[in-house]
Amino acid sequence: MKKTGKTIAIILIVVIVLACAVGGFIFYKVRKTAVGGEAALDAALKDAGLDRSAVYDVEKDYEYQNGDAWYEIEFKANGVEYHYDVDAKTGAIKGSSQNNDD
Repeated sequence: MKKTGKTIAIILIVVIVLACAVGGFIFYKVRKTAVGGEAALDAALKDAGLDRSAVYDVEKDYEYQNGDAWYEIEFKANGVEYHYDVDAKTGAIKGSSQNNDD
């Protein structure tokens, strides 16, 4: 009985290690082929018609879900808060919104 428990524990550990390795490899490949955060910011600024010198409180977050990767880009300029979702593979704007910065 003890031997069976050890065998199950070893198999479980091996499965967990392999799952982590595969997940890490997939995440690495997606990040490696992705548009960088700076390029995503540049795309958002171009779409907003703004220069880097005009913006502040810039935030760039890489998101990945269900095989889809994008950057959430947020910044403020001229009393307006901008939010952009930029495709991490192509650099295309997926969506945007603006709010008054109160």
